[in-house]
Amino acid sequence: MTWASTDGITTPAPADIWCQLAAVVSLTELVAAGDFLLSGSRIVNGQGQRTSPLCDLKALSDARKRHRNTLGAPLRHRAIALLRAPVDSPQESFLRLTIIDAGFEEPIVNCPVSTRDRVFHADLGYPQLRIAIEYEGRHHFSGLQQAEFDLHRRRLMAEAGWTVIQVTHKDILDPRAFLRALAAAVSKSRARH
Repeated sequence: MTWASTDGITTPAPADIWCQLAAVVSLTELVAAGDFLLSGSRIVNGQGQRTSPLCDLKALSDARKRHRNTLGAPLRHRAIALLRAPVDSPQESFLRLTIIDAGFEEPIVNCPVSTRDRVFHADLGYPQLRIAIEYEGRHHFSGLQQAEFDLHRRRLMAEAGWTVIQVTHKDILDPRAFLRALAAAVSKSRARH
């Protein structure tokens, strides 16, 4: 095990804590935790910039090797192949895994969407199909300014020829309607090409 010291407090390194989590969480939760460690946080008004991640994939791989004979080893082995960055929330990780489990091709995270004003980054997307998937968490409903920005952003994406599928927490709990919408969007996009 490796150790980290912050403000005089010594704890296991983030990668070792991630390994220990495998004994008590599901695969989906372990992937979400790993995505978080690899992603850093989006800097508010930072034009897409992020803080430094808490660790990198090599640190997680090295920690997984150190913990290879401990509880959770098979889960860690499965999870590490599913980690992606940058991701802004656990729900994005849950949604990506739901899409994969439903038999769809894996969407890319932080998918670039070029519009007439600027490049936005959808939470998930299929650039070749021009499908953007946006998880609408609580902060999207936090005030008029955020709602207006989100509406403007979606309009610009649509003007650029992208289908934008919005997803809420309800869709995470019961993804059937979302998966039908995704299947329809994929079929429509493939028919155009």
